[in-house]
Parts: sequence; C-alpha cells; structure tokens
Amino acid sequence: MLIMGAVLLLLIGVADGVETFCNATQPHITTQCFGSLGGTVEVQLPKTQDHRYVLKKNNVPILSDRRQTTNIRYSFNVSTGMFAIKEFNRTDKGVKTFCNATQPHITTQCFGSLGGTVKVQLPAKTSQDDIYKLKKDNVVVLSKSSETTNFRYSFNISTGIFAIKDIDWSDNGTYSMELHDAAGGEVANTKCNLTIQGVKTFCDATQPHLTTQCFGSLGETVEVQLPTKTSQNYIYKLKKNNVPIVKYKTPVSSPLLSRECLSRGQQRVSCSAGGDGLHYSWSLDGLPLNDTRLLSGPSGASDVTLEPGRSGLLTCSVRNNVSHAAANITLSVCDDRTPFIARSLTVVLLLLAALGVYWALKKKKTSRPRDIALSSMAVDDGMLYGNVSGATGRAGGE
Repeated sequence: MLIMGAVLLLLIGVADGVETFCNATQPHITTQCFGSLGGTVEVQLPKTQDHRYVLKKNNVPILSDRRQTTNIRYSFNVSTGMFAIKEFNRTDKGVKTFCNATQPHITTQCFGSLGGTVKVQLPAKTSQDDIYKLKKDNVVVLSKSSETTNFRYSFNISTGIFAIKDIDWSDNGTYSMELHDAAGGEVANTKCNLTIQGVKTFCDATQPHLTTQCFGSLGETVEVQLPTKTSQNYIYKLKKNNVPIVKYKTPVSSPLLSRECLSRGQQRVSCSAGGDGLHYSWSLDGLPLNDTRLLSGPSGASDVTLEPGRSGLLTCSVRNNVSHAAANITLSVCDDRTPFIARSLTVVLLLLAALGVYWALKKKKTSRPRDIALSSMAVDDGMLYGNVSGATGRAGGE
C-alpha cells in the first residue's frame, strides 16, 4: 500500500518553547504547517507500523524503515505516525519549486517560496565552446568567465539547471540566459520573471476572556481579528506583554463652528472640538481648501482666515485614531468695513477740529482788555477830569 503526502513547513518567530501541532494525514495534499523558532513542532503523519515508509525533506530522505536519522532533533513514532522536530531552527523550513524557462525569446513566469529553493531549467550548452551569460535585471551574475559571489546561486552547465537556495525578497526580478557559440552566433536566449511568494496568516481572537494561540510566518504578515467597536464611546487599549502599543485617545466630540467678519472683507472661521490628538481639515463646497484660498494660517489649523469674496458651504472635519466628526457652516460675503470706518473717522476729526477752533476764539475774546473812550479831558488844581463812554473814572495824583 502506497500513501503519499506532503508538508510545507514554515518558520515563525515567536518565543522559545512553543509547541505547535499539524495534521498532515490527507493523501496527495500539501499541508501547510508552522513551527516556532526554538520550539517543537509535531506533525501527524499516516501510521506506518505495517508499511514501508520514507520521510523526505526537499526530496532528500531523512527517515525510512531501513534508515534512521542522524539528526538528534528528529523523532518519528511508527505506531502513532507522529513526527517531531525539537529546537526548531531556520534550516527546518523551506519548499522547493521548479520552473521551465527553455522557450526561446519568451519570458516565463516562475515562483519561489520565501526561505525555500527554486530551480529554473535554462537552455543547456550544446558544445563545450558555447559561451553563456546569466543576468538578473540586465546585470551579469554568472558567465563562463565570471563566477558568482552569491553562495546561494548555483548553475549546472551540463544540465542548464539554475538554482537559488534560501530564497529572500531580494531574489525577485527578471533573469535572462544568453547562449552563443564560439563564432558569436546566438544559440539560445530565454527569460524568466521570478516572483517570490510569502505567507500571510490570519487569526481570530474575538473570543472574550480567552488566550488565542496565533502564528505568523517569519518576515511575513499576520492579521489578527480583534473585537470591533459597536459604539464611538468605547475605550480600547492594545497591549503587547502588558505594555500599551496603541495608546487610548478620547473620541472626537461634535465640532462647533463660529464665524467673524474682519476688515477689508476677510472672515475668520473657528472650529472647536474635544478629543486627543486632533487633526483638522477644511473644504469649501466639497473641495479641499488649499493655501491659495487662505489669507493666513495653515489649512490643518483649527481656525482659518479666508480671503475677501469667499462664500459657500464650509466644512470642518476633525479626526483622531479613535473617531472622526464634521460640521458645516454657510458663508456669505463679508462687507468691506474700511471705507465706512475711514469716513466716520474723518467726520469725528473735523468735529473735533471745529470745537477746538471755537473754544480758542472764545477764550481769546473773554481775556481781551476793554477799550476806554475819553470824550473830554480837563485839569483843575492838579486833578484830571474826563468823561468816559460807558464808564466814569477818576484818577488823581499829587
């Protein structure tokens, strides 16, 4: 009886000592399993007590009914079918992929698994005198006269197999193989576009008061589904090892808008809202306000001063990482107050000047000496007599 199965074992970077389990008993199916760096992974394989078996890694036998492993970290229970790897490390991961890129003048799409090995079949030499160049993104990485310095690259001239081990993101790119004979004639010219694929994992952690075990692939993305807010007033804290990594902020309250007309037809609009870490943005008739529409102040401030002649529906939007809110106000054109103020000031100054002149003339009139008209004058025995118009005066002297 022949039972076949495959396991794609991926490395994840979490704390030491984590034990993971994977069921890979489905025949002819590649099961994706995860192992924790430094921990133990147990893979449930088909029971083989009464059958012959061969356990391979990347198509290389590591365990069989006739051969025991020399790796002390590996163990296999024939009765239960449980295969275990202890002290899981980076050498335990990987998957091998293959791609045929021998079609001339055609770019073949190839894929490689992050951390695994990809083998690309390129045209083989037809003569020992053939000259080849292997390029990545038009840069020579291998040729007859130049060996690669990348230890992860290998190329078998006889078979035309180009291999990349321990694939990482830098291996993405377009590889081309140019093969010429001794006379310079083209023998083969092929290309392949190598795309590196990673692993994205998902975990549901919405059960209350339960610790959910989640796994993520090293260097990859993990998405964790947490409880969602059902109210804007809910307060949340996200912690890692009891240390907050997303700080709580007070939700945004409803904004209040106020408007004030200034001189020369300008108008200032202020937007006030409660909350932490607020960010403001403005729009007029649905179009974002930019600096050319503002007389002063940035467009991200809580108040803006608009140029004269602006009207329409002004919207203030306020947000933080908790919530967002918006409020509208209808603007009308503000009158230019400058001519009216100037005229009023001129009238006041003229009135003050007229009053000043009036009081000056009045003061001068009241302080002037009275004129005395003498109608006749006579001297009698040393006495001076005279008639004064409007008044009679007498003066004497020895």
